[in-house]
Amino acid sequence: MKIRYYSEVLNKYFDEEKDLLNAEKEYKKVQENIRKEQEEARAKMKILVDTRKERAKEVEDAFKNANQLMEEFTRDYGSFHFTMTTPFTSIVGLFDEIFNF
Repeated sequence: MKIRYYSEVLNKYFDEEKDLLNAEKEYKKVQENIRKEQEEARAKMKILVDTRKERAKEVEDAFKNANQLMEEFTRDYGSFHFTMTTPFTSIVGLFDEIFNF
């Protein structure tokens, strides 16, 4: 009768115990590499998310500052007017003109 070795990790039978141990060892290496890659990807994503949040905060602060400046100007002089020198094709173009007066 031939003895077979079963790996619960791999759910597979092996004829030799050393084959089983080598296969499980290799499987664990692959799993560890996958885990490390996923951790690195999560770390990179966190950096991207944090950077995006910081830059979004800068834009929000700029809008608040611009609004405050326009309110102060309007309070002092009654109205605010600016002339657009180039046509804008999007709302971004409009804001470029507003903030570059």
